[in-house]
Amino acid sequence: MPFIDYDHDDFPPRLLPAYGRRLDVTWDEILWASITVGRPDIYHVLQHGESSLYEALFRWSMIRMSLEQQGSRVPRFARTAAFKQMDPTEKGAVNYFLGLVMCKLFAAKLLDAPWTLHLDIWRNSLNVAALSGRSRPDMVAQSASSSRWYAFECKGRASVPGEPEKAYFNRGLAEEGLIPAGALVRAIRIQSGVLVVRKAENEALESIEV
Repeated sequence: MPFIDYDHDDFPPRLLPAYGRRLDVTWDEILWASITVGRPDIYHVLQHGESSLYEALFRWSMIRMSLEQQGSRVPRFARTAAFKQMDPTEKGAVNYFLGLVMCKLFAAKLLDAPWTLHLDIWRNSLNVAALSGRSRPDMVAQSASSSRWYAFECKGRASVPGEPEKAYFNRGLAEEGLIPAGALVRAIRIQSGVLVVRKAENEALESIEV
């Protein structure tokens, strides 16, 4: 089975294991994440009938166009030659979508938050009132087991975020009112450049890196 290696800093063992930092994933899971990311349930995935089916095909095509499985004994995911030859603007759009998909995948499998929602679309339904900054997190999700809410900032990048990027997100989210001033953000760094953040009052910065 293909897998994604990751590393993390100081997450509680109840959330993430201290060993075996390898996320087993299947193509089915990636493709499922691609059509469900940003939606609250299956109804909203299929609500527009034929148009929704074409949207699903479009999302699946972006995944299979840009990602491939390499290696037989140790299978891993890599960007395809077709993706590498795309125009930089096109790469940016696909990278952003891959970021959303990987965010959804990691949130579901590691944080037990199976439905990630686009905050700008579902803000009124979620009754989010504490957002005053010019920027907002891309998505939010609720844990199915603990009911804890997570905020996700997804960036399409070919390289993992460094310390300046993490500091930037901490400042930005604090200004938006999502976390108290002076608090730090727990972060998940994913190979495609996803940064997943959630409130972490008076705690050290935590991260996952693959």
